[in-house]
Amino acid sequence: MRWRVRVGAPWRDVPPCYGTWQAVYGLFRRKQRAGVWLRLVAGLQRRADALGLIGWDVSVDATTVRAHQHAAGARRNGDAQAEPPVGEPADHAFGRSRGGWTTKLHLACEQGRKPLSMLLTAGHRGDSPQFAAVLAGIRVVGRVVGGVWHGVVARFTAFRFTVDPTPGQEVLLRRYAGASRFGYNQCLRLVKDALDAKVRGGVMKVPWTGFDLVNAFNAWKRSGDAGRVMVAAGDGTVSIEATGLVWRAEVSQQVFEEAAVDLGRALAAYTGSKAGARAGRRVGFPRFKSKKRTRLGFRVRCKTSRAGKADVRVGDNVARSVTLPGIGVLVVREDTRQLRRMLSKGRAKVLSATVGYRAGRWFVSLTCEAADLHQARQHPQPDPADAATGTTGCGWVGVDRGLSAFVVAARADGTPVLRVDDPPRPSRAGMGWQRRLARSVSRKQLGSANRRDAAARLANHHAYVRTVRQRFLHHVSNQLVKTHDRLALETLNITGMLRTHRLAAAIADAAWAELARQVTYKQAWHGGRVVLVDRWYPSTKTCSACRTITPAMPLGQRVSTCGTCGYRADRDHNAAVNLAVWAEQHHARPGTSTQGARSPTPAEGKALARAPARVKPAPTTWEPHPPPPE
Repeated sequence: MRWRVRVGAPWRDVPPCYGTWQAVYGLFRRKQRAGVWLRLVAGLQRRADALGLIGWDVSVDATTVRAHQHAAGARRNGDAQAEPPVGEPADHAFGRSRGGWTTKLHLACEQGRKPLSMLLTAGHRGDSPQFAAVLAGIRVVGRVVGGVWHGVVARFTAFRFTVDPTPGQEVLLRRYAGASRFGYNQCLRLVKDALDAKVRGGVMKVPWTGFDLVNAFNAWKRSGDAGRVMVAAGDGTVSIEATGLVWRAEVSQQVFEEAAVDLGRALAAYTGSKAGARAGRRVGFPRFKSKKRTRLGFRVRCKTSRAGKADVRVGDNVARSVTLPGIGVLVVREDTRQLRRMLSKGRAKVLSATVGYRAGRWFVSLTCEAADLHQARQHPQPDPADAATGTTGCGWVGVDRGLSAFVVAARADGTPVLRVDDPPRPSRAGMGWQRRLARSVSRKQLGSANRRDAAARLANHHAYVRTVRQRFLHHVSNQLVKTHDRLALETLNITGMLRTHRLAAAIADAAWAELARQVTYKQAWHGGRVVLVDRWYPSTKTCSACRTITPAMPLGQRVSTCGTCGYRADRDHNAAVNLAVWAEQHHARPGTSTQGARSPTPAEGKALARAPARVKPAPTTWEPHPPPPE
């Protein structure tokens, strides 16, 4: 294989001393399918980056090559092949161009002529549309050398801390939050004025993106429309002098800019929803933020001065503290040791700080760009020989979510893995106290201080319910992710289920979608895989022993009994086994719905619950699958 790559000869010209060319190509193909070559390139890049041999001035170019005549006979549908390609485009990267079959190679190299990223497309594909994809493929997984991280950051995460501000700092925080609301409303007013002028026939550019909104607000805050004074001279003449927004120096200018960026995102969501290009519910035109009903909050970016000092710092003079521009050092309650260590070793970089006020407390959330988790905390990489045959590890684990049993996990052979029978159900447990607080709010006079205090007590109760639920979900998701590298989750139509009024409260209290979100991004952090099973796959009705589908199974039937083979099993356990079987059958095919983590993700904030989460391991005995009937 080294001879063939070095010489560039066709496979049929491999010298006989190396064996038949079919055997050499077969070995090359098996290693390619197992990802051996990609791991070798990643190891070489990691070594070069640790030694500082990579210059990060990147050049991207593309070239078109003639496709081999045998490529024209390849199957258009990769799934129909005896050995479906892994990591290859569905069209095998060949198309009609320049009078024949061609393939285009897009390559990104650094100045030392070392390849960093490569992309294969059909020959008729344009260069510009593939530019972003080539750059996105540049990723060197770094390592720690001498206690310092060498490499590139690979994920987004957030660290959330509870703030204990002084009375003076709380005044500043409320001032910044009010300035953010003011900047958002003023930018929206500029947009509406431009739209009205355009309707009347005027020629005016409507600021729509975040960049245009920032420029429009900066021009407005210095104009006479933002503020002006009348100046009387000694001779009795009176002139008008434009002062602009006189109090703009009392807050950081980043607050206004981030508010304009938020409005730009809202306008983009409105445009995409109106055009049908945005998934989810219909998004309306942005509205003005009310002073009474809008939650207090603002966001600032972490800029670096010329002296190399960041605006947002953690542990500056005080270990449990966060320093924000214009506000100073804010004391926090939680320990910041983990984030301080990551920042000192170069494993993380603070991008922005978001401050919010919820349920009587101030919080600061630091959005960071962080490196991959330590190798010891990641799942072990599969063996190349097992990866080619799909027999890595202990197999897929199916995860069934429900109400009677919150989570039931099992393998394809019927081995139980995890069973959570007693979730806390915080909403139902606190419904009596919630009704009492809600009645207390409704009995107070509108606009009174008593009503405001009663509403605050109700908000504290809702915050407590959310905290208990989040703590439990993090406990379950961590237990799933840290022990299994491949999970199969069923795709649930939760929105449709909520229309069933008898079960809507229980389904909302279970928070199945939040559990799936946490499992997805945590599994990506740990180097595992999550596959989403087809929504219409009958996992509950299918017998996990003989694969017979039962016509109907009511919710009250908790034990699944097969009428064909007589196999009896718990309803949720049977569904979990079927989910694992589905993943075993589909995980090696291209186009499988495998999801990774979303960025940026919220931090796993500390939360206290009145009752500990009751998560117990699965029992060690189970009923084995009977042999299929003859």
